[in-house]
Amino acid sequence: MVVNIETTNTAQRFLEKENLWRITPQNLTNATQIVNNRYVDLLCIDTDNTNKQLLDFLKHLKNKRLRTKILAIIPNNTNLKHILLSYGCDDYLQKPYNPEDLVLRCKNLIHCIPTQYEIIYEYNFLRYEKKMDRVMYNDIYIPLTPTEISLTKLLIKRKFISKEEIIHYIESKDGKRHTEQYIVVIVHRIREKIRLCTGRELIDNKYGGGYRLKY
Repeated sequence: MVVNIETTNTAQRFLEKENLWRITPQNLTNATQIVNNRYVDLLCIDTDNTNKQLLDFLKHLKNKRLRTKILAIIPNNTNLKHILLSYGCDDYLQKPYNPEDLVLRCKNLIHCIPTQYEIIYEYNFLRYEKKMDRVMYNDIYIPLTPTEISLTKLLIKRKFISKEEIIHYIESKDGKRHTEQYIVVIVHRIREKIRLCTGRELIDNKYGGGYRLKY
């Protein structure tokens, strides 16, 4: 499905030329009704800005825990990229773009390109294994809850995350806005489980309101 928010339907035309998928152009209001009634593999959201209706739509998708992938097609705007990714978009494509890039990103998001390797995120012996959806330290399994796994994976990928980023990230997953105290508790539990399993302290508080993995 291609959702245009006050933009032209360029992405729709490019994708239709490939003749690989059933492409449904919609506005945001109709898209909400459709995802409530049937499964959609991929949403391409073409927008130049954000608004409450779009953010509510993204939260609604993540709250329903749908497997729908979301590609944001947006201009070169760092704040816009940050907001849409924090609300659950899986990838973004910066305008202007080549049609080939659009097709390849769509194929990758819905696994039309076979993966030839096991997807692993790793930093300083701490790693997230996508195939098993688990966190390991060397060969030691860390028994984390789904929320703790998601947060640890984010830390491994980014090395540093602020409390506000964590709040947005978890909100995109469960549709609820949590307090900083809730985040502190979650991080404390992750630290304790890592310490009990490995004997090591791997997560530091960072001045300015965030957390980082130790070198």
